[in-house]
Amino acid sequence: MSSLTSSETPSPISEAPVSVLATSVSPSRVPEKSIPDLKRKWQLYGPDDLGARVAQIGGGEYIVGGLIAERSLNIVVGESGHGKTPFLYQLGLCVASGTPFLGRPVKQGRVLYMDYENGLGELDEMLARLKKHLNLVISPADFLCFNINDCAPSWLKNGYGLVDLIKDVHPVLTIIDPLGSPFPKAEEKNDAANQLYTTLRGVMRKERTSIMLVHHLRKPSEERGGARLEDGNIRDFFKQARGASSLITGVDLRLGVDLPKGHSSGGSEVALVVGGYGRVRGDIPIIRLGRAYGDDGEPLGYVEVTGVALLNAEQQEAFGKLPSTMFRHKDAKLVYGKGPQATTDFLNKCISCGILTKANGLYQKITIQETDQTISNNPLQSNTLLVQ
Repeated sequence: MSSLTSSETPSPISEAPVSVLATSVSPSRVPEKSIPDLKRKWQLYGPDDLGARVAQIGGGEYIVGGLIAERSLNIVVGESGHGKTPFLYQLGLCVASGTPFLGRPVKQGRVLYMDYENGLGELDEMLARLKKHLNLVISPADFLCFNINDCAPSWLKNGYGLVDLIKDVHPVLTIIDPLGSPFPKAEEKNDAANQLYTTLRGVMRKERTSIMLVHHLRKPSEERGGARLEDGNIRDFFKQARGASSLITGVDLRLGVDLPKGHSSGGSEVALVVGGYGRVRGDIPIIRLGRAYGDDGEPLGYVEVTGVALLNAEQQEAFGKLPSTMFRHKDAKLVYGKGPQATTDFLNKCISCGILTKANGLYQKITIQETDQTISNNPLQSNTLLVQ
């Protein structure tokens, strides 16, 4: 039975009959209509109209600065057991409480977390630890969790589907974990995935919510030949996602969650790496996350890990030789002694490590003194951990 009980389910245009695509065909050319008339009739926009329309409907802003835009369709992809769920619950609690997420500003609002996997007991324990990590004395009232293991008897009956729930709750962010549970057919064929996304985008427009879908890779990393987020080509990682390719190509933002290289050796401060790319923004540099621990030694939540020590020996040497003043890509290429793409990857890693900034095509080092001024000694307060 489908989780979407709303009767308003758009059909893909490819399935529409010719009579729907063109209701009338004139044998002779009619006079051209004016641009203003066409805009009014079909709700068309010129380049100069978009800014005003975005302001009118409340788009163009971020729920999480630099990551999740308002009224956007997003997907998080990673293997089971690698930490997607605590990462996303931390995200949800931050948005619901107005707490910065890994140092990034958030727009406070109601969050609906649709959990199709976790038991209530383990979820209760996870949320308690995350609240402690985020210094939340009181649970945010705007964080609402649906759990398939304890749902209402009316669930999936008429008027009690996922779309109906979103309409009632009216969240700014809806997290569906994982998407394959309520929408199994969307994993099988691109047509089904496209139709699902058409429906979800309709819900986003009407309810002014952003949707974050959670998805799995096809098989464990030991069997998939080594395509990792830190390999340099982020898109190769997403090609390993389970099911229809449209699940990846049809969204606005794709975020991958992966273990860092060398994780099995236990020699890394990094517990998780996150990276991806947007439809318009392009690649999002890798974000490296460490675990914050409680007095009992149990993990509480994630903090962003930064610092020169995250570079390998060759990269550390090259970073030390970069100009102390602003410089361009070609300057870094001369210092690094490698090709354009390798230099770009090196600079992006420096940015993700929090030791380099980029603005208007120019790069500049962030000195240790500057970093110390912006990072609290308490990683629970700053959500950033400096590795020297």
